[in-house]
Amino acid sequence: HNGAAFSTYVIVPTDKFTVADKSNNLASYRKDDTIKYFCRSCGTPLYNTNAIYESIRLVYLGSLGNASDITPKINVWCENQLDWVSTIAEIESVDQGAG
Repeated sequence: HNGAAFSTYVIVPTDKFTVADKSNNLASYRKDDTIKYFCRSCGTPLYNTNAIYESIRLVYLGSLGNASDITPKINVWCENQLDWVSTIAEIESVDQGAG
């Protein structure tokens, strides 16, 4: 989706998932068995559905207001993981705008 080394999703059971779209900004794009939902105004990806996984919704972590309250529990599709991903915590980290 984004060309990055990884994407982070929150798995939500379909029966626990609701969308509050009072402004009617939810749009979607269908490709085969997958439907990708996004904001019609700004294009931000929000969540995906897949006919193969009907019992869950894949919600983009970045679309949640409480993302810092969530801790990952599993990594999937790791057969193509870049070698450096497992050592990312060891590299220098700086704040945005730091020079």
